[in-house]
Amino acid sequence: FYHPYYLTYYNPLVLGWRWAPQTILVGWGEGLDGAARYLNEQPAPTVSAWYEWIFPLLYKGDVEAVVPQENLITADAAVLYINQVQRDIPGPNIIDYFRSRRRPAHTVRLNGIDYAWVYPGPIAGFELPATPPIALGGDFDDEARLLGYDLGAQSPGSGESLIVTLQWQILAQPSDPRFVYVRLVDSQGRIWAGADSPPVMGLWPVNRWQPGMFLEDAHELPVPAGTPPGRYRLEVGLYNPDTGQTLAARGQPIGQGGGLLLGEVDVVWRTQTETEVDLPHQTDTSLSNQVHLIGYDSPPPQATTGDLLPVRLIWQRSNAWFQFEDMTENSVVFIWSREGASQAEQIDTLPLPVEQWGRGGVLRSQHEVIVPPTLSAGWYSLLIGLHDGQRIVGEPFSLGMVEVTTPPHEFDLPLDVTPPDGPTQLAVAPDQTIGLAGYRYTLSESALDIQLFWQSNAQLTDRYKVFAQLLDATDQLVAQSDSIPAAGQRPTTGWLPGEIITDTHHLTLPPDLPTDQPYRLITGLYDPATGQRLTLTDNAGDAIQAAVITLNGSNK
Repeated sequence: FYHPYYLTYYNPLVLGWRWAPQTILVGWGEGLDGAARYLNEQPAPTVSAWYEWIFPLLYKGDVEAVVPQENLITADAAVLYINQVQRDIPGPNIIDYFRSRRRPAHTVRLNGIDYAWVYPGPIAGFELPATPPIALGGDFDDEARLLGYDLGAQSPGSGESLIVTLQWQILAQPSDPRFVYVRLVDSQGRIWAGADSPPVMGLWPVNRWQPGMFLEDAHELPVPAGTPPGRYRLEVGLYNPDTGQTLAARGQPIGQGGGLLLGEVDVVWRTQTETEVDLPHQTDTSLSNQVHLIGYDSPPPQATTGDLLPVRLIWQRSNAWFQFEDMTENSVVFIWSREGASQAEQIDTLPLPVEQWGRGGVLRSQHEVIVPPTLSAGWYSLLIGLHDGQRIVGEPFSLGMVEVTTPPHEFDLPLDVTPPDGPTQLAVAPDQTIGLAGYRYTLSESALDIQLFWQSNAQLTDRYKVFAQLLDATDQLVAQSDSIPAAGQRPTTGWLPGEIITDTHHLTLPPDLPTDQPYRLITGLYDPATGQRLTLTDNAGDAIQAAVITLNGSNK
């Protein structure tokens, strides 16, 4: 049964094939012949292998030792052997990089034990690598180009890891060190998982980078236990670890962190009963018979009405075997309380119903709590509770105190404003609109300065950006400005119904702009997360195809 590998015998009565690799050195060269047979069928010019004096007897091509470790990086194929891995030769970092982040093309298993692993290469070289499974093109400050990436056939679960293999082309040698970040973000740009490390885990530092070189760079991205199931996007960035400055990216959609947004990843639910509470505050507070709060962020001590306060929470379901009540507390309520009285509430649905967490299961949730525009200035306690759709369940818990400030509010439109040409109402939701009450502008040889006066008919729960554009006679873009209203000082989440919001935009004009033709000035609002513009409606409330408000034509 063990012929011809007699040294692979370990007493099966005590499960020897399982305990031997964990307790004693295993392997005297058996299995290397299987690795060589695999490579002889698809030869690589250079192979880096353990037992480099034996492997050439089995393999027809050139063989290099695994020391120095750079041989494993530059070889066309690398063969790791079991007792080499057990002894971390040539070093623990490179062994960990191969074993945890790279997938072997071939594994030699003898009698229940993996003896040798064949990895494709090179990790760093000058020959154009095979086209990655997901090809793309994106540059970082003319230093590196991301040619594509590979996720394998992975659908990670919460509490598991995702291996992301990036394929880089070096354009120029950096003068400073470089780190790569890989993040898992949702549709609002919120980060759910992240990993930072130098390319190739620091095994191929930037002083070895050369223009025209290719790097295959594998990263392990742990998905924290409790991450809700759903579809996320990968964001990849390159930055200077000494300054934290992210390199400018282009060629793909840009994420909120300044990196490139790659494809989508489906995270599946795995019930996890333990997790690292990696938030600033830990607690064990029962908010209902079934749900405990075990970790949270406290709000900032000061905020202005309209601000969005990011709050991360970690929940845990009880370990009770039997549940005699329906678990309907599937929403979280944030309560702004002053002197013991509720002033405003915000209800968010939890990302997964409690009954699906599993017994003792942990769930993470992220929220953006609006500082309501209806609040007056003063100190408030931000409370959190569970909600069943009809009422608050249990006793709310205080996340902390917030001193709220309020901007001045203006409800009268200046007399010297100009009304726009045509419809002015943008639909936010049924019975919710944002209208342009008027505008005025000043024109110089080099710039067009515009004041827009917005007004909503209801309190808004989403943040929108304003665009103002100058178009020529053929509707080609001449100049533009995009910003949160009032240069970020008056976000739409802070508007009171009927309030007049003064929003200023500065459009720099090209120096050679012709003066003998008409120009058109347009404006509107859009969702910065999706780029989707709000729809323009007519007087009857019906949607109009164009999503812009046309101001009066202008001549330079």
